[in-house]
Amino acid sequence: MATHVFVDTNIYLSFYHFSNDDIDSLGTLRQKVIDSEVILHLPRQVMNEWERNREIKLKTAAEEFNKPAFQTQIPRHMASLAMAQQYSEAVAQAKRAREVLIAEATAAARTYELAVDKALLDLFGSAVLHEEEYSIYTLARERAEKGNPPGKPGSIGDQYNWEMLLDRVPENADLYVITKDGDFASALRGSEASGLIYPNLFLRREWQGEKNADLYIVDSIKTFNTHHDRVIKQAEAALQNAAVPVVQQRLEVAEEGEANERAPLQGLPAAVRELAENAPPVIDEVPENLVQPDAALTPEELEEKRQAVEALAESLSFHATHQAIQRLDRFKDYLNRHDANVLADAAISNSQIGWILSDFDVNEFYLRLLSRHIAELEPETVDILINRLDIDSESGREASDESPA
Repeated sequence: MATHVFVDTNIYLSFYHFSNDDIDSLGTLRQKVIDSEVILHLPRQVMNEWERNREIKLKTAAEEFNKPAFQTQIPRHMASLAMAQQYSEAVAQAKRAREVLIAEATAAARTYELAVDKALLDLFGSAVLHEEEYSIYTLARERAEKGNPPGKPGSIGDQYNWEMLLDRVPENADLYVITKDGDFASALRGSEASGLIYPNLFLRREWQGEKNADLYIVDSIKTFNTHHDRVIKQAEAALQNAAVPVVQQRLEVAEEGEANERAPLQGLPAAVRELAENAPPVIDEVPENLVQPDAALTPEELEEKRQAVEALAESLSFHATHQAIQRLDRFKDYLNRHDANVLADAAISNSQIGWILSDFDVNEFYLRLLSRHIAELEPETVDILINRLDIDSESGREASDESPA
């Protein structure tokens, strides 16, 4: 399932200034679009804003790059040292190189020959272009008059883009907004469990209400690419490739014999919802051993399974976590609803599990748990678990070095 993405104009313009993004990140995003992994939404308004402000950003960047002065005067007590002459020559060479660099960049910019120009134009060419529409512009003006986010007083560009997205992005589609604009983020700041920026609550609720999906905020294309590879693609692959039980717990039975309602799936990530909604239908009569996965176990094995689940849930060290995962391996096909929820909650609440979720055995265990028991877990738990799987591998290891095992 493709991920829907909107990149704000300020992100595109940041490539003409001092940015944490690099040109390679544009190519990576474009490839994701070409491979149908991402749908990039490009309102004409964004194209116009980029065109209007590009030269201003180029000029500002050149001026700021040219500001720092090279210290040419050498302290008297250093002047007689052998390195003094070499230093003076290096300063002169650096000044000359900077002048040439600015001149070459300016000349290339006039004909859109900069590498970043070519990368951006290629990316724009792969995006879904949304042409201007007066009815949507009218909604944006009304939005601005009401003071609703995003946007600042005296401008309706952000409102126009947002109303365009509300109109053009399909229902049930989560949206990732890549922006440095604080209007899209919560004024209380902070990050979600996934590490992404906490969104403006007004915008998130609006998107959830209009689209029956969620809103995510990212501050760079590079960060989105990493998140997409580590979390979104990994979760989708695990959910699609793992064996989904033919028999699922009935979520809600319609009063007059209609098909099962799946209201509990509302609020889940789009990829998760799609898998669950497309799963084989629930049947009324099933063998008891399918309803209770552990029905085939002996009383002794049931007790051993209970102890193994408890050992992982209450793990007090990384070593104990790995041991418990190994111990649970023989019972992975016999986990019931209660077991699955206990283990999923533990991955969120127990730091001795959470910090090493990226370790191969732990990661593999929880991806399987998620794919096999998705319909039995709380939606909020599913959302958090998907976001945490393998996303904090580096920071988790750093934290583990400082934390007692």
